[in-house]
This record gives sequence, C-alpha cells and structure tokens, in this order.
Amino acid sequence: TLDLHIESPVYSPKVDLVKGKSYGLALIRTPNNNIILSGSLEDEKGNNIEGGDMVYADKEDRTLWLCHFAPPKPGKYNIFIFAKETNQPDTHSSKAAIQFTFDIDRLPSKPISYPTTWSHFFDYNLEIIKPMNSRYIDWPSMLNNFYDEILIRSPDDIYISATIKDISKGTNIQNGTFVNFNH
Repeated sequence: TLDLHIESPVYSPKVDLVKGKSYGLALIRTPNNNIILSGSLEDEKGNNIEGGDMVYADKEDRTLWLCHFAPPKPGKYNIFIFAKETNQPDTHSSKAAIQFTFDIDRLPSKPISYPTTWSHFFDYNLEIIKPMNSRYIDWPSMLNNFYDEILIRSPDDIYISATIKDISKGTNIQNGTFVNFNH
C-alpha cells in the first residue's frame, strides 16, 4: 500500500467543479516524494477524455499533488488517480489508487482541456501563455498563415526546444519548428 491521503474532497467520493471554473480539483498527499501520481478522466461509457486531466506535484511541497480534471461538456464522469513508486523498474506500472465520480450538470464557463505535459514542465517552472486553457492550437486557415504560435514562459536559465510531429505517420517534420526567445 502506498498510504495516499485525500486532502480534498474531504469525506466525499465526488469531485465538484471549482467555483466559477470549468474544472474540478482533487488534492492528494503522498507519504514521500518517491511516489508519482497520474490521472485519467473517463465518460460514463468508459471512454478516456483526451486532455481531460493534468496532475502535478506542488512546487513547494512535492508530496502534495494537484489533480485537475476538465470535462468537455456536462455529463457523468469517472476520475481515476494512478500511483507508482519511482523505484519501480517498469515505467508503465502505475496502478489505479483512487476513483471519484464527477457529475456535471452545467459548465459555468467555456470548456477547457490540458496539453500533455511531463514532470520537467513543472520542475522548470514553465507556463503556457498561448494557447490558454486548451490542448489545441487554433490555426485559422482563412488567415492564410503558414505557421502558428505556442507561447511558453520560462525562467531565464531554461532554454526550450521544440518538434512538430505528424501523428498520422508518427514522424517528426523536419524544419517544422522555430524557437524564438523573447526576454
């Protein structure tokens, strides 16, 4: 047993939306910083909601995990939180540790989604400026643009690189990115 402690929601199997926001939040405490959490949001049919979760450790207290879940529309959802010890040899061995229900009657604001991030994103104090609250890049074809922007704020001592991948072929697009630093 990993001895996880649910800080919020307290004594409830249900996560609620944060007041005035289109996401819910669960706070989970681990006994030490050798445990990694991840999450998943599923609809009532068991379909995974892409971009529906963002789980990360607090910068100041690495044993407190902030688990954000964003439904794309009102409905009934299940939240799963997975846990694994960092010393486990198999990197894909996370086990479901906690399940919550997430019943949404209405969203108070526009639905949001989360991009895929890894622990370094939070370790390096990176922040997404654009696109805001979305895992999608808005590339309006009517403007005849040959590019779009993703804006990431980083500390001065962190350098960022990027690749763009053709997901249908699984290959990187050569010369498909340009990274500019604006200090």
